[in-house]
Amino acid sequence: CDMVINIGKVKDGDWDYVRNEVSEFVRICGEGCDTKLIFEVGFLSDEEIAKLTQICCECGVTYVKTATGSQAFPTEHQVRVMKANLSGNTKVCKGGKRRVP
Repeated sequence: CDMVINIGKVKDGDWDYVRNEVSEFVRICGEGCDTKLIFEVGFLSDEEIAKLTQICCECGVTYVKTATGSQAFPTEHQVRVMKANLSGNTKVCKGGKRRVP
């Protein structure tokens, strides 16, 4: 299951809303279903990318992905910010690849 984050709520700093939305996404998808949350990092600050990655990991998202590929494209630095904030079993997805080494 894939979902694009609600960028407006991230930009507003409404982290309770974001956490609840991500948590519900994982719950609705159910066990045994890989979940992928797409950030559109080109619109986010490093701090927002870091916080969002941490929330996704806490909520049990399988993959965090930089972008859909139809908007702003990620930089290597943005991928590094995501990777630096990973925990648990969550992995980074970049572009069409399943995992960034």
